[in-house]
This record gives sequence, C-alpha cells and structure tokens, in this order.
Amino acid sequence: MLPRIHLFSLFLKKMSSSTKPISTSHCLSKSNFFHDFGNFLETSEFYDVIVEHVPSKLEFKCHRLILSHKSKFFGTLFHSKFKDSTSDRVQIHFNDPCQVFSNVLEFLYRGKTSISTHQIVAIHVASDQFMCQELGSAVLELLDHSGLHKENVFQILQQAIDMEDNVILNKAAEFIAKHFLELQTLFREVMFDLPTELFFGILSHENVTLYHSESKTRNEVVSQIVQDYIAVHDISKDLETFKAVVDSLVESSCLTAPFATKFLIQCETYNLKEQAAGCARIIASNFHLMDNYDFIMALKPHSFSQMIQSDDLFIKVCCFPFFSKCGA
Repeated sequence: MLPRIHLFSLFLKKMSSSTKPISTSHCLSKSNFFHDFGNFLETSEFYDVIVEHVPSKLEFKCHRLILSHKSKFFGTLFHSKFKDSTSDRVQIHFNDPCQVFSNVLEFLYRGKTSISTHQIVAIHVASDQFMCQELGSAVLELLDHSGLHKENVFQILQQAIDMEDNVILNKAAEFIAKHFLELQTLFREVMFDLPTELFFGILSHENVTLYHSESKTRNEVVSQIVQDYIAVHDISKDLETFKAVVDSLVESSCLTAPFATKFLIQCETYNLKEQAAGCARIIASNFHLMDNYDFIMALKPHSFSQMIQSDDLFIKVCCFPFFSKCGA
C-alpha cells in the first residue's frame, strides 16, 4: 500500500493532467511601450549586463534600466556597493524548480507573460523574492478572476503548502470553503494529508456558512468529515490544538447538535468552560433541526442549563414533553 502522501501526489497528478496554460496578460497593460521593451529582450540589442541564472546555467543579455524599473531587487543590486553592481555579469541563485525565472524576465520587459497551472504559486513566490509588486498583483488578480477553479484548486493548495505561500494558500482555502459541498468528495481524498490547522481553518471559514444556506445538510457533511478526520488524527492529545479546533468549529456553527455534544463532553473532561459554553450554544442553535433528543441525557446539569438559557435555542412544540420529563 502506498503511503498516503504518495496517494495525494498521484491524485494531484491526475487532476493537473487536463489543466490548460493560463496567461496573466489580461491583467496588465498591453501598451506598445512594453512590447518595445520585449523586443530588446529578444534581440539583446544595447544590452549592458549578462544575468546568469546559476541553477539552470542559463544566461540572459539584459538591460539594467529595464530590470530596475519594476524590480526593486535588481534596482538595489545595481545601485549597491557590491561587485555585482558594476560588473557586466551578475549571478542569480534563485531556486527555480518550476522554471519561472524566464517568465519573470519576460514580465519585466513586456508587462505580461504566460504560465501554466503548476507555475502559478512559483511565480508568485518569485515576485516576492525579486520584489516585483506588479507581478505579484497580476498573479493574485488572475486567481481572483479565472485562475482558481474546481479542477485545480487542490493542486494549487498543495503547491502553496510546499512553497509556504500563505497568501495563495488562503485564497485556495477560501475557494474550497465557498464551494465546499460541491468539492466535498475531492476534499475527502486529500483531507488526511492537510495540516490540522488548515483542515479546520477551511471547515470553519465563513464561506462555508455564507454560501451554503441549507444548514442541516451542511452541518451533517461537516460533522461527518470532522469525525472521520479525528478518527485518524487524535487532536485531543494536545490541549492547545484541541481548544483551537473547538473554538474554530464553534465560531463557524457548522456542527450537528449530537456531534457538538461529543466535543462538549470532552471540554467538560478538560474543564474548558469557555469551549464547553460554545458547544452548548451550537447545540441550542441546531436544536430545532433534530429528530431525536436522547443525546441530551449525556449532558451535565451545568451544560444543560447553559443550553436551555441560550438565546439561540429554538424549541419545536414536540420537544416540550421531553423537557417536562427532565424537570426543566
């Protein structure tokens, strides 16, 4: 049996095989000013510096003024007191596994470049390293308008994790949360490999509630996914992690009452009064969706009291006999 991370990689490979190259050119100016600069990159006419990309052993005949115009990295390099500032050759040790360095140069000359899906995160990271704000903005605009979709979002999410790009990671997480019910099958395939903080961050994101109004279906799906996840990853081993998880789930209000009860009982075990109160509110707010109320018998008197005093509590008429039996 393959390790889980390998299965995730195979899944991403399958998902990315059908992706098409995408372009950032529509995000930026298409004036002739940039096109004319592009000709200088192609012909090397009037070049005054050779940029040697050490990892790829490629050399580019460039122009200091053009490179410095949009890249503070090159601007600082050419104005510094180091040897590279006056030399006719500079070495760039930029690690480039996705081969985007030439795209960076093209953007600096043309104001646009075409990239494939697997290069999106890499070129955003490069924009930060080469201090090219316009390139970074172009990548984010691309993701906002057309770059993120259901077929590639998990691939981009994994790349953002691997390259520690929190900006794109957050965008991917927001997209998954927005389309969560549609993506739940794919999410289940990758969720066990997600960091705990990210997993619960997606489930508790406001988009899950905002874009999925059918609360009963949403809460049942989220609760089952959480239950499956914690069956593999025991979050109760670390108290701080457990508290953070409960806080995020309570804030999202995306749990069923019975599952919130399980968390509440654990909170009572650890004497986490704030988290227990939050779980009691979840039970109260979802109480009207329940068909069976036997789970309430597991509550301690204090938690039971917090639940029935909650402003969120909505009791169906058929519940009154139950409360009468409990002496409430």
